[in-house]
Amino acid sequence: MSEIGRRCFLVATGALLAAPFAVQAQPPQRVRRIGFLLGESADSTAARATRSLYIPGFREIGYEEGVNLAIEWRFTEGKTERYKPLAEELIRSKVELIITSADDNATEAALDASRTTPIVMANAGFPVERGLIKSLARPGGNVTGTTYAPFETSLKQFQLLKEAVPGAKRVAMLTQTPFTPWGKTLFSQLNDHGRSQWMNFEVFHITRPEELAETLKRIAAWRPEALFVNTGPVIRTRLDEIAAFAIERRIPTFSTGVFFVNAGALIYYGPDIPALLKLTVSYVDRILKGANPAELPVEQPRLYELALNAKTARAIGFKFPQSLLVRADRVIE
Repeated sequence: MSEIGRRCFLVATGALLAAPFAVQAQPPQRVRRIGFLLGESADSTAARATRSLYIPGFREIGYEEGVNLAIEWRFTEGKTERYKPLAEELIRSKVELIITSADDNATEAALDASRTTPIVMANAGFPVERGLIKSLARPGGNVTGTTYAPFETSLKQFQLLKEAVPGAKRVAMLTQTPFTPWGKTLFSQLNDHGRSQWMNFEVFHITRPEELAETLKRIAAWRPEALFVNTGPVIRTRLDEIAAFAIERRIPTFSTGVFFVNAGALIYYGPDIPALLKLTVSYVDRILKGANPAELPVEQPRLYELALNAKTARAIGFKFPQSLLVRADRVIE
């Protein structure tokens, strides 16, 4: 073997021998630990949909559950009093960050549990009015994230209800209590708006999932011509049951939650939730990489969606106005 060949052989052999040691010498990939604090039931339609959106979202930006991401899921099963102990449990489990979804009560409980652990809100209601942040532009503490929609969106939802069922005079509103002072103001204004459209609104409240069956009986006895459902966490535990109730009685149902229209509500108008959750995931990524939540502006929805459930329409004998069909972003068959 020539001198040059001998040297090439030695270099190649050395590289091969060193390769396993080089692999072994690489530091293990750091596992990031985050927690979810959610108001619905773990096996609910809403919970399954939430997982189906978040997990791929994290994967798209390099976080793989079981590889470099560990997720602690906590569900209150529709019982708001469980937020506090579950938030404290997440803090004790040493999560680096907590995501709260679609309920300011969850964010408040997480904030009470820790003023230092970052909290990312997803679809928050009224975080400024609730005192959770100082302002949307500069949250100022350990809370940031995304909000559901401004007040004008609720007015738009009622305008669509009037357009879809122009003859409706009796509209039942299903929502959950307790109301915050801001929530009372919101519903008072919505009620005034409805009456200006010659609609008679009757609000039906529930505070716990087990109250739903009796509440639905009262709604049926009131004989509404349309049902407007404000899908808070308690209600999200029973979406399938509410949808079945409305379909059986042929009541057009409007929803503030996109998961409900997938479960059988007739119409949804509101933020494009997949897009909003993708934005939420980006906030998680930025914070895990060192961003300060106090300096991350809280984002309002950028995209909105009108979704119509054609399958439900056929089941209740409802015909969508052409004006809605041509504007629909999605029609569920």
